[in-house]
Amino acid sequence: MVLSNSLVEVCDYQFDKMVENKANLVLADVFYGDQNLIPVTPVVCIEPQIKTNTLDESAAARKISIEFRLFFLVYFAFIQSPQDNRRGADALAEAIETIVHTDRTLGGLVIHGYCTDVESGYTTKSNSLIRSNRITYVAKSQIILPS
Repeated sequence: MVLSNSLVEVCDYQFDKMVENKANLVLADVFYGDQNLIPVTPVVCIEPQIKTNTLDESAAARKISIEFRLFFLVYFAFIQSPQDNRRGADALAEAIETIVHTDRTLGGLVIHGYCTDVESGYTTKSNSLIRSNRITYVAKSQIILPS
């Protein structure tokens, strides 16, 4: 497989990985992009963030190093104690991180990728407070520009 230069392709791969593991993670749904309404939980949204291209000026072949950054947004809310919701959201985020780390090259799309941060907090959606986690994922790739 050829290394990717597409943030959409990297996000699609991670989306498919979450759908594939939906039952194992006990997810109610998986979305591409953040959602204004969260009808059920727990869910994970794959949110593209940034693609950065850097020219390797020492390479005569016009090599571009690419860094992809995306978020896994985890939403978790049940009618139970805030403590149980917090713990549930944190445990789900760690389970997602573990699954993401099982495929460091995304099937050959990137040189390597990994989760850099797992942030615990909450979000307001439709005037409701929802426990949430934001997992930051970074992947590296490279291409040669046409001459």
